[in-house]
Amino acid sequence: MDQEGVAAIQDDIIVYGRTVAEHDVRLPGVFEMITRSELILNEKKCEIRKPTMCYFENVISEEGVSPDSEKVKTIQELPAPKNVPELHQVLGMDQLSRKIPIKPVLCD
Repeated sequence: MDQEGVAAIQDDIIVYGRTVAEHDVRLPGVFEMITRSELILNEKKCEIRKPTMCYFENVISEEGVSPDSEKVKTIQELPAPKNVPELHQVLGMDQLSRKIPIKPVLCD
């Protein structure tokens, strides 16, 4: 998405800001963009003002962005790859765990 304070990976959209007010100012613009694009949101999956959230294998909180500890544990416990397809699987998992370049704010 080409809007400040908004990141999208595949069909997941996250809105963030340095303050709650900044977040709240950006949110209606995202809803407007979604409406203009004729996209349909799944209300069951929408979460607004979450203090901590998992977003593409990363935990986003007031402290910043860090790897999901469960994902790290899973990768650490993987057996060493024995062939090229297994190596590709491990490298693909690592790619999902890349750091997200955002600085979110926690909301009450």
